[in-house]
Amino acid sequence: MSWANRFPSLRSRASTAIAVVGVIVVTGILLTARGRDAGIDAIHQRGELVVAIRQGPASYYLNSFGQAGFEYDLAQGFARDLGVSLKLVSVDSAEEGLELVNSGKVDLAVGEAQTVGRTKQFAFSMPVQSVTQHVVCAASRERPLPATVTELANRRLVVTAGSHHLEQLADLRAAVPEFTWQSLDGASEENLLGHVHQQQADCAVVDATEWEFQRHLFPDLQVAFDLPKPTLFGWALARGRDSSLRTAANAYLASRLTDGTVAALQDRYFAHLQTLTRIDGKRFYKAVRYRLPTYVDAFREEAARNDIDWRLLAAVAYQESLWDPAAQSPTGVQGLMQLTLDTAMELGIDDRTDPIASIKGGARYLRQILNQLPADIPEADRTWMALAAYNAGVAHVQDARELTRKRGGNPNAWADVRANLALLKQERWYSQTRYGYARGATQAIIYVRHVSRYYDLLVLASNSASHGEMMLAMGGSAAHAATAN
Repeated sequence: MSWANRFPSLRSRASTAIAVVGVIVVTGILLTARGRDAGIDAIHQRGELVVAIRQGPASYYLNSFGQAGFEYDLAQGFARDLGVSLKLVSVDSAEEGLELVNSGKVDLAVGEAQTVGRTKQFAFSMPVQSVTQHVVCAASRERPLPATVTELANRRLVVTAGSHHLEQLADLRAAVPEFTWQSLDGASEENLLGHVHQQQADCAVVDATEWEFQRHLFPDLQVAFDLPKPTLFGWALARGRDSSLRTAANAYLASRLTDGTVAALQDRYFAHLQTLTRIDGKRFYKAVRYRLPTYVDAFREEAARNDIDWRLLAAVAYQESLWDPAAQSPTGVQGLMQLTLDTAMELGIDDRTDPIASIKGGARYLRQILNQLPADIPEADRTWMALAAYNAGVAHVQDARELTRKRGGNPNAWADVRANLALLKQERWYSQTRYGYARGATQAIIYVRHVSRYYDLLVLASNSASHGEMMLAMGGSAAHAATAN
């Protein structure tokens, strides 16, 4: 089943990517600037596109590859199309971003919901995504999950004050007068879920996109049901005489929806989201709390020595052994990093069951693989290919890259290489390669998905209110993530 069919609420997301030229600007500093003309001519004269953006896993964040995020890449791509630099203004809420648009302090705000009320005040681009609104509640044998708004009427429901959810909730209350909720000022959707997790509320309304990223932080919570109407999201612009910016934005988004860029970024940011079950997530964060602290110093030391984000190295180890130094597979690989005997000997590792030695060997091996891949492969594609090679061997990944080139794909794009790696189990294709049949090709693809998901969860935990303090104590701050590579 395709990613789009698994995630209909994310199906229409669109974006592209460029090299970043601008910087994050503190909102308070920008507010001292004069109002600006948001027409295309004025933007070209200034040489920059100023965009309000919220930080979060579905929009903008920092990881070991630098700045990333779906909405971030969208804004970058538009700036490149316009031939100007990009200046990002970090905001804490939709209301703050829209106020900056209204006052002329930014040219547009990305990732904004098109509610009826907002469309009367702002001009919007064509929709970038259609997102379902989940009602998420604590799972309990004693109290079944509500299935309708009527059943929700006697539950403590929380929602972010001023959010786009309020418009639909008000419509629902017209039909069910006893239905109520509590609006929390300045609460992120993670904060809402945290209230439910801590039993300060029974349920929360959150966007499906945000839930997919956050659900493993809160394995005790479940989606009870969805609100009736999905919400359209797009770019918010100021209303005015000059509609040239909106026209250019719509042309850009439409072109990226048809040239394959959208599908590539959907794959990059969202394809791995459902690779883990709720039980997997619960087990992972239990291991983060009780097993990871034993080895975190070794992960950090060896990762720094080999210029790798320690959380990536830890994610590889979790996928390999669940951070169990005694793990052994039927094929003979052993230890925390599941090294083969031959690989361990080549790396100078005498005892594969020694967890510190295993981490040292795994870090060296991953760095060796990264060094064998061409330097012109961009991140994060280069890392994903290295992970595939860690599992299936560098030779088969090189074969897949060459087959990708022969078939007209991009050998530097993991999405293209992944599709061709899967073909190396078919004689029609592996007979054309140097190293032939790749028995573990499918396993390597799954391996990359799982490791990338564990890595994302560690990055997410580093920036989360519920796990951030613990991760900070282990050296997992956002600043560390941004500079690790």
